[in-house]
Amino acid sequence: MQFGPPIFEFILCKVFKKKVLYDFDDAIWLKNHSDSNALLSFTKWYTKVNSICGWVTSIQCGNQYLANYAKQFNSNVNIVPTSIDTIKKHNRIIDYDRETITIGWTGSHSTMHYLDFIVPIIKLLEEKYTIQFLVISDRNPAYELTSLQYCKWNKESEIDDLAKIDIGIMPLKNNEWAEGKCAFKGLQYMSLGISTVMSPVGMNNQLIQHGENGFLAESEEEWLENLSLLIENKQLRKKIGLAGNQTIQNQYSVEALKPVYLDLFTKMSSI
Repeated sequence: MQFGPPIFEFILCKVFKKKVLYDFDDAIWLKNHSDSNALLSFTKWYTKVNSICGWVTSIQCGNQYLANYAKQFNSNVNIVPTSIDTIKKHNRIIDYDRETITIGWTGSHSTMHYLDFIVPIIKLLEEKYTIQFLVISDRNPAYELTSLQYCKWNKESEIDDLAKIDIGIMPLKNNEWAEGKCAFKGLQYMSLGISTVMSPVGMNNQLIQHGENGFLAESEEEWLENLSLLIENKQLRKKIGLAGNQTIQNQYSVEALKPVYLDLFTKMSSI
């Protein structure tokens, strides 16, 4: 938690001398907040991250960017990407034979601003194709799009709702905060066999092999081109989607990463 000074952590690490594994998958040392939670940001103690990194036994980070930061304060830093439960939760493949193509995004309202860049592109796609644009979030978006469909995020129906998406998107701005993100949206899409288009920022570049298991798009033209290509070609959507699913199974599933976690805890016990 970012709230208040690191009193509890100091007592745990320095007074009781407990072995502590510190895990983070965002650039939590940066002051990053939306207008909706600006007041809450005043209660956050961002500099505590540096202290905690120096006190704990070991640190687990979701990507290289986060690990590089943590290594300034602690030599015992490990990179373990975000894992997906492909057995009990993300354990299905979408229907590739649907008539109407749905482009989809999931996330909290605090990150919905990333869609501002995509809205003009969706408007262009609406003029050419019969599509739906599905936003799964905790708050209804205010975009003026004829294709817009809103689905309130619900833990119980999350996988069913995600499975309505044919093309998953993850647009990001190229900044420090985005560099720290660990591509969770992309991991979720790909685990369900959803063809995915993402901004070439941070972890996204490691997850996606462009044209093989997904697409990377930076400019408006690249987004329009890649989304159009996937809308028009069902076989390509299926090929990309299944390749993405295989990537998750092989590299980012709980089963694939189980040996990494076991090795991490073994090393930690010996420190």
